[in-house]
Amino acid sequence: MKNYELLTIYSGALKEDELGAAIKEAKDLLKKHGGSITMEANWGRIKMAYEIKKQTHGTYLVWRLTMDPAHTNAFAGELQVTDHVIR
Repeated sequence: MKNYELLTIYSGALKEDELGAAIKEAKDLLKKHGGSITMEANWGRIKMAYEIKKQTHGTYLVWRLTMDPAHTNAFAGELQVTDHVIR
């Protein structure tokens, strides 16, 4: 198992309950690939320097996690195609 740091930006248009569901979906995906979170920090809703997918604001979430290196590409690929993760 290796240690990783992951910064995700969720759509700024999400309501509190939608954001919670999107984060839970990402955590479930991480567990599916055998990873675990060692630290989680929600930086909150922040104005981005430039538009990403026609969004000007995003909710930034930072995780420190442990995962088998063999599963990182599959996890990253699945996380990127989720609807609410914009970067």
